[in-house]
Amino acid sequence: VGFGIGNLPHESIPQVVDDQLRAGARLIDTAYASNNEHILADAISKFDASGEGGGGTDEELEPLHVVTKVWYTHLGYKRTRLSIQESLNNLQVT
Repeated sequence: VGFGIGNLPHESIPQVVDDQLRAGARLIDTAYASNNEHILADAISKFDASGEGGGGTDEELEPLHVVTKVWYTHLGYKRTRLSIQESLNNLQVT
């Protein structure tokens, strides 16, 4: 089960992510053009499945899949590679 955050107001993303992960969603869809990858990364890092505070553990979110998209102005080999690396950095994944 998954959900998308592309059109959400930035200020609502942390609560939506928490609610959806708590409900069992393990796929989150976003896009570079939404300019919210960094907000998503922060919300995931603060998720605590136990509800006891302090952030979660990797085991609580395994597996978690995050999907993002390259913006159409970033096409071509070099631009695409740079865009992918920027998204990976924004999402705090490697």
